[in-house]
Amino acid sequence: MFTIEITFKNILAPSQMRCLTWELYNHEAAFVWFKLLNQELKKNSSFQTRFSGFVLSSKNTVTLLSRLNHCIDTINLDGRYHINEVASEFSQEFSNRIQHHFEILNSKRYSIKTWTFTCC
Repeated sequence: MFTIEITFKNILAPSQMRCLTWELYNHEAAFVWFKLLNQELKKNSSFQTRFSGFVLSSKNTVTLLSRLNHCIDTINLDGRYHINEVASEFSQEFSNRIQHHFEILNSKRYSIKTWTFTCC
């Protein structure tokens, strides 16, 4: 087993850093992924977080809930599909219900994948 450690920094606040450590198993697939990760890190690129699914400068709960409610309202106004839930807090139960709606909207049944992504 091998250990790798990567330090990430916030490009907007360079003094904010987070160090993460991973243990890699001595397996061919692990080394393939490690090689690809290494190539990306050498590019010195900035990575966008996938925490919220939105590219926003502010990622606080109020902003995220507001953005999610805007997406829900847009979908409901279209009239082809309705979501009853309102984002008032993040919980696993709420996240599961909302994820279910977005999975339905991205399915072949509705075929409005482009619409879903552009409305939000």
